[in-house]
Amino acid sequence: HHRMGVVQARLGELNVALEHLSRALRHDPDHAGAYTQAGQVLLTQERHAEGERALRTAMKVDPLAEEAYHRLGTFYLRQGKAEEGRFLLDIFARLKKVSRDLQKTRQLLILYPEDPSLRAGLGAILQDLGRPEDALVEYRRALAAAPGDTKTRNNLANVLLRQGQTQAAITEYLQIL
Repeated sequence: HHRMGVVQARLGELNVALEHLSRALRHDPDHAGAYTQAGQVLLTQERHAEGERALRTAMKVDPLAEEAYHRLGTFYLRQGKAEEGRFLLDIFARLKKVSRDLQKTRQLLILYPEDPSLRAGLGAILQDLGRPEDALVEYRRALAAAPGDTKTRNNLANVLLRQGQTQAAITEYLQIL
């Protein structure tokens, strides 16, 4: 249904596209590509609040959904929200820069979803992309599988410290000692 939604959108059949994309999302509620495409269709239909919500959902279910950042950032610039637009387009540019490593990590995570080194690596990529909350999730998943990994624990503590969670950071640093 996702692909049919994309095709219908390209043909200008926006309502038909949304029907297919809705079906795709009922089948897989975490399909970032379907949310991204639906967001673009909704923006094209000038249903801005719904389009923005769909693109934000795409970024929430997949913090690495490049196209969602690009489309929402571009929309914000057109709407005069320069700061928000530039912020999202900066993330898009950084995602593009690391896309090869990112793609490789994502493919390996499909095969080995709980591999601690892959989760820690994804956490580092997310941290570099300015997504500290998502990085924390990945670092914690890595540490759940490998609690003795001092590098990952240090990375987790550094993110916590940058977020002003000093006591939580100290707790993590103490576990390294």
